[in-house]
Amino acid sequence: MQKPALFRTWLTRILIRQCYRRYSEQAHEVCDLADLPEMPTNLANVSVDEKLDLLGGLKRLNDGYRQVLLMFYYNGLSIHEISDLIGMPENTVKSHLKRGKSQLKTWLGGDYFEK
Repeated sequence: MQKPALFRTWLTRILIRQCYRRYSEQAHEVCDLADLPEMPTNLANVSVDEKLDLLGGLKRLNDGYRQVLLMFYYNGLSIHEISDLIGMPENTVKSHLKRGKSQLKTWLGGDYFEK
């Protein structure tokens, strides 16, 4: 990349274009807002850049860790519910949560969301 300082701008433009493309493809579909998940309250005051960093970190995780983290934090499911849904022992779910959070903390920096 010629100007690394413009990376986030470049990435944001790609995201916006993809959103427009997806919107135009699905504009005719009716969506019930009650079915959409709520934004986690602990991410409500986080900047767009931090959310993009978190998304990038989540994409780097292996599928098992990512799935469990998203179900626990984004969907608000309990460890027992996650265990039932994906057929994994509860202790394994706990291990995936701990290891996934640990990897994110390493990649994003220990105090990334602790302000």
